[in-house]
Amino acid sequence: MPRNQHHDADQIQKVNDAIIALEYDNITPTLRGLTADIQCPCLAIISTPLKLPPALSFTSNSIDLSVDLPVWLSEKFVVENHLDDKVFESDVDVMIDKSKEADEKIARETNIDEVEKIMLGSVNLIKLNLLETMVGLFLRFEEKIDRRMEKLELKFDRRFDLLSNKVDNLYERGAASTIINHFKNKSMLTCFLFVLNSIRIAIPVISLFGSAPTFFTLWLLLRLITYFFCPHYMYRIFDDYLYSLYQKSVLFFFEHWVNTKIYFHGDYQEVIKRKENVLFISNHQSSVDWIVANMLAVRQDSLGHIRYILKNDLKWIPLYGFYFQQHGCIYVHRNDKGDLERVEKGIQQIKSDGLPIWLVIFPEGTRYNPVNNQDAIERSRQFAKQKGIPPFDNVLYPRTGATVAAINALKDKLNAVYDVTVMYSSTYDTNRRIRLAAASMTEYLQCQTKELHIHIKRIPIDLIPSGTNEQISNWLCQRFIIKEKLLKHFYDESRQPKYLLDLDSNREGVQAPLHLSDTIFSCIFFLFTTLLLLITPQGRSLYWQICLFGTPTTLLWMHLFPPPNIN
Repeated sequence: MPRNQHHDADQIQKVNDAIIALEYDNITPTLRGLTADIQCPCLAIISTPLKLPPALSFTSNSIDLSVDLPVWLSEKFVVENHLDDKVFESDVDVMIDKSKEADEKIARETNIDEVEKIMLGSVNLIKLNLLETMVGLFLRFEEKIDRRMEKLELKFDRRFDLLSNKVDNLYERGAASTIINHFKNKSMLTCFLFVLNSIRIAIPVISLFGSAPTFFTLWLLLRLITYFFCPHYMYRIFDDYLYSLYQKSVLFFFEHWVNTKIYFHGDYQEVIKRKENVLFISNHQSSVDWIVANMLAVRQDSLGHIRYILKNDLKWIPLYGFYFQQHGCIYVHRNDKGDLERVEKGIQQIKSDGLPIWLVIFPEGTRYNPVNNQDAIERSRQFAKQKGIPPFDNVLYPRTGATVAAINALKDKLNAVYDVTVMYSSTYDTNRRIRLAAASMTEYLQCQTKELHIHIKRIPIDLIPSGTNEQISNWLCQRFIIKEKLLKHFYDESRQPKYLLDLDSNREGVQAPLHLSDTIFSCIFFLFTTLLLLITPQGRSLYWQICLFGTPTTLLWMHLFPPPNIN
């Protein structure tokens, strides 16, 4: 090779080496914004968690190199992601040093025009160098992700095997063992459990709401017949029986459909000995609380006599909202001055019927829900401080108006007040030491509550100070102070024995399950009558007409014809 050509080749090689080592900021502006083709499967995975700058946009086939790439890579991969910063920084320092040396060589040995030509000829090499740096870093992240995924998969496999072993041990020769063996494939087992859980909640919801038109039709026929041919008190007797029949079908799902263990504490044995007229007061955490009243009433054979004081929003429940008012329940607005008058009118109506009564009141006025109702909890604590009472952590400060009105109006008719405290398992986080929300109806039907504890304190009506409204209010406040103590005791995991919740006795909680025959026949009755409506064209037409027109008609009726004022 001639000497000049050899010298030129040397010169070009030197310039090429310098270009490869150039820092990105030294590249001619004409090269900015270039797009480089790249195929890297890990880019799509890590682009989101890395929070790439808008200028560095990734597509399926390209990368837009319109940012200060080395600086950005240094900040992202060294600072945020805690890679080997020493190695990376040393590489960057070497590149910068080489860049400076290259600048000096270029200034001494070449002119600008030649450099730009050579740089344009070396674009692919520059792009390849930058992309190799990026891909190397990305692959390191991909390895970390793979390792974490392997750990998670191993953890899942261990838990699955542990579950399988437990089931196998419990059912060594049963059908459950066969099912688990058949569904060893994890994806199939997951699908099976999902379908099973869906059926568990779907059947009760369809049954209870699907039987609403049937129940309303039966009640309407009863009302028309008794209106023309029977005195009013006979209608009340039949209505109580129909209500009891329906609520037993509800209890079938809340006691027999789920596997929740129900424990009764306190004066339970004394309560179920006899039927009596009762004012039922309870703390309020969940929509399941009104079912708790049914659980106690059915064991005293008083299920049909229940009347509730309900928030006004519940009257919008299709068909049932209207029926509850006709049954004698009382709707109230929260923080409304007319509530007390409405309660007094409703109680006078109940009293005039002359029938046994279970009047259910939730004095807190709303649910204690530490997740969705923090405002009410904070207001309760502030109000307790104003009254000189330590703030409640597990209940809300009671609103006394409805309870005062009920005791004043019914004290000559009531036998006792049942002070009930409802306690749900899985409502306390022992690690963070905070309260959790109680299960809703749908969550309860999905077996998310393993244990339900019901504490009953029977207080004879004669022992309640009722000389003035203030005395009744103070008495109610003291009852909620006791509820707060009961709930704190319930959440104390160190208590021994586990099912001893009474504060003033050594009585442990008892399980008293209902016999299946107490609920299953009611459930079958409403299922059968609903099918009778649906198997004929006329029945189906009546069913859907009630569904479509029943709710607006009944709401209009409640607006035009409110409960009468009984003096």
